[in-house]
Amino acid sequence: MKIAILLLQLFLPLFAYSQSATVTMTINNLQKKNGTLYIAWYNSAATYDSGTNHKYGKLVQVNGKSTAAVTFTGVRYGKYAIAVFLDENKNGELDRSLLGIPKEKYGSSNNVFPAMRRSTFQEASISISSPVTSVNINLK
Repeated sequence: MKIAILLLQLFLPLFAYSQSATVTMTINNLQKKNGTLYIAWYNSAATYDSGTNHKYGKLVQVNGKSTAAVTFTGVRYGKYAIAVFLDENKNGELDRSLLGIPKEKYGSSNNVFPAMRRSTFQEASISISSPVTSVNINLK
């Protein structure tokens, strides 16, 4: 019995690792602008709506590029919504007009752009369920 428990303890981490993915994200329509891409992965509607407690995230410098490729490793299988914006003026936030319209480039997984509001978690959510996955996000 002790041997079975020991074997389980040894191989359980390998099984858990096999349930994660390497995700290559291509972010398009940068229009050769300079700035920092803020990329955040959310695993619930509450965190996506509030923009807090992202599960995975990266900051990526882009200077004069049209597209950027970003790789995330160890992404656990599951449902996520990804939000991206290009911070051109280095203030750490998505700048908006007085009417709340974004002034900087932004996007989300599934390339959802509702006319008068931000996309919902349900609209932007994608499923990660294979070891190697590609995601394309077009900025607006």
